[in-house]
Amino acid sequence: ITLQAGDKVKSTIVTGDMDILQLVDDDTDVFTLRKGMNDTVTFDAEGVIEKYGFGPERVVDYKSLRGDASDNIPGIKGIGEKTAKELIAKFGSLEDIYKKYKSDETLKPGVVKKLDEGKADAQMSKKLATIVRDIKGLDFKLKDCVTHEFDMNEVTNLFKKFEFFSMLKRIPGYQQGNTSTEQQNNTKKIKAKKLTEINERNFSELES
Repeated sequence: ITLQAGDKVKSTIVTGDMDILQLVDDDTDVFTLRKGMNDTVTFDAEGVIEKYGFGPERVVDYKSLRGDASDNIPGIKGIGEKTAKELIAKFGSLEDIYKKYKSDETLKPGVVKKLDEGKADAQMSKKLATIVRDIKGLDFKLKDCVTHEFDMNEVTNLFKKFEFFSMLKRIPGYQQGNTSTEQQNNTKKIKAKKLTEINERNFSELES
């Protein structure tokens, strides 16, 4: 969507996923939590460099080397944060690392061995870590995102239909009325559903 919008709009991605930092550029930054709801940070290109020591264009290469257990990205076994950053600082991209590492006599034999044995995992990890940006059929129009007046009754009924009772009060202009009653009725429905399987434990509850 940001690519389609081009330089016409400044985009801020709100997320807790640091993989998204690969999308940071002159027109895109990332807003995320640091520690708790009150400690937030916005990453532009300079912020990414400050955090990792390299720019957004190397985030995927970093993930390819180090991996990311939360996203099931294996990386290269034995390559951690420090070594991954050192390799990127010395050689650049994953492809450049594999072009040059064997001719570099300053690399420790253990690191060379890990790169030898982990090449396939590194290449697979890069594919897994790379966010696809060329999705076909995504027709984004900025004008469709403009907020406008809405039908209060239609939105309220939709929220009630899907039992979003706690969100009703967030609708601008909503007058709290029988929300608590609706929640109580909903709870009774749920309780009734749970008691459809009759056994010795809940038989007394059915009698009441």
